[in-house]
Amino acid sequence: MRITVVNQTPAHLSTTWIRQVIQAAAKLTETKDSEHSVVVTFLPDQEVRRLNKRYRKIDRVTDVLSFTYTMEGDQDASSDDFPFGELIIAPDQMQRQADRRKRPVKEELRDLLIHGYLHLLGHDHHKVGERRIMRAWEDKVKDYLTKARS
Repeated sequence: MRITVVNQTPAHLSTTWIRQVIQAAAKLTETKDSEHSVVVTFLPDQEVRRLNKRYRKIDRVTDVLSFTYTMEGDQDASSDDFPFGELIIAPDQMQRQADRRKRPVKEELRDLLIHGYLHLLGHDHHKVGERRIMRAWEDKVKDYLTKARS
């Protein structure tokens, strides 16, 4: 799996750690490594707000947006040269949420990466049953990462 990190903000982020989180989520959800690539893009609040308004019709900044991409025509959509999806994260919003929750920003980022990746796989949280399944996956990946650090 190819994971590309694009940072268009002044935030200092560990691309190695970001890749480790996405790889853990892929491993635990049994996503084949060669199946796709993921782009993680960090954008300023105003740009994330614009995208949120355009694609979700919600005129406010959000923490993470997930976009699954498909290829048209006869090209192979599983090619590592073509992104399976993109996670767009607003670092300033992420920092505000971490501050509000009184927890390290690294934990907030970990949770956004996992949450966004699960959206790429088709998971959602609008209904109670869906939310339980998605939270169970989030907890499983977080537990795995915690044990891997030990």
